[in-house]
Formats: sequence, C-alpha cells, structure tokens
Amino acid sequence: MVERGQNMRSRPPCASRIRNGIACAEWRYVNDLVHTYSEVVRDPEGRGYAASVHASERIDGIWETWLEFRGLGRDVTLRTRRESEQANRRAVLYWAAGLQPSYLDGALLRATRTRLTELRTMFEGRAA
Repeated sequence: MVERGQNMRSRPPCASRIRNGIACAEWRYVNDLVHTYSEVVRDPEGRGYAASVHASERIDGIWETWLEFRGLGRDVTLRTRRESEQANRRAVLYWAAGLQPSYLDGALLRATRTRLTELRTMFEGRAA
C-alpha cells in the first residue's frame, strides 16, 4: 500500500472478485478525473492553480475523492488527502459539482500544508 501523499497515480486500487467462494483482490489502475473547475484558485501569495477532483474505487466499492491543484505557468501539482467517501461514482460526480469556491480555497491550503509536511519530513530524514 502506498502512503498518503505519494503520487496517487502510482497507487492501483483494488477490485474484488469471488473465486470458489473466496474473496480475492485484483489490482487495477483507476485514477478517475471526475471534475475540473473553470475558476482559477489562488493561494495567499496570488499564485493561480487549476483545480480538479479525482476519485478512486476501493476494494469495498466505496469511492475516495481528493483534489489536485496544478500551478498555472509552473510545474507544480498539489494534492489533498482524502476529501470525501461516496457510495458510487454518481455520488462522486454530484459531490464534485457542488463544491463552492470557498471549499476549493480551503482545500488548496490543506494541500499546501500536506506538501510542506512531506518536504519537511523528507529533509529531516536526510539531515539525520
């Protein structure tokens, strides 16, 4: 299992199959781009980001969602941790379509904090 904060695209979710009465997990790649927002989200320094919702189906059929923010004119992508759990893809679409700009602002701050924590941990490990 890949730790949160690592590139979510590298974490293949599972699909469950029943074989001879035994549940078996089969790995498959799904990183579903669910929704993109036309509004630019800005951090406190005024840097712009394009926001999008992504989802992944877990082995139990529940969908986990997270937000990605791609820097405009910069090679940077910030990701939140899990933002929501939904029963199916249709519920994910409904959830994503209802997010307000203030939610995206808060999510960008959470994604920034998550990335800073990852970098701090990475550099502390090298300094030891």
